Amino acid sequence: MALQSSGQITLAEVRNEYYGNSGTTQFAMSSLYNKGNAPSSGEIELATDFYGTSNNISHSTTITMGTQELKAGIRNNGFISSSGRTVGTNNDNANGTTATIGSIANNNISGGGIVEAVYDTSGTTLTPTLKFEMSTAATNWTSITIGSNTYNRTSMSTGDNQLFTISLGGQHAAGIFSSSGTVSFSINS
Repeated sequence: MALQSSGQITLAEVRNEYYGNSGTTQFAMSSLYNKGNAPSSGEIELATDFYGTSNNISHSTTITMGTQELKAGIRNNGFISSSGRTVGTNNDNANGTTATIGSIANNNISGGGIVEAVYDTSGTTLTPTLKFEMSTAATNWTSITIGSNTYNRTSMSTGDNQLFTISLGGQHAAGIFSSSGTVSFSINS
């Protein structure tokens, strides 16, 4: 639940929102850097930096599709930034090196981090897969929505709570992204 947007705000309320009620009243102020609207260094101001903020992440934007042919009949569609961890690797054993594709209108996630990639890999010899990557590990979100399709975090595979993968199959046998145009994208808390 988000912190209040006006009135008195206490350090205990900020601690409880971002670290839970740990039973201790002592913690380093520096642990609040990059939380809410707090800076990465310097002075932290409770009201200015934490009014209306929440530890839950959320995001709503649009993705302009990009496409990449990895080899005949196998492709990536969606958005992959230059910082996406699959860039420059042989992705999904598809015998092709993944490149930067597409763009995102706003990749800054409310609650911290940035969106590094949202794309699908599909083709004639692959089980279609959706990948979603953030710059920092996070589990304080419940699902992502791409267009009219929603995918729950708990249904996705992850080894580090940063890169999430889910097999599409079934009705999305050709992937969920088209090779061009835009689609709405949101991270839901």
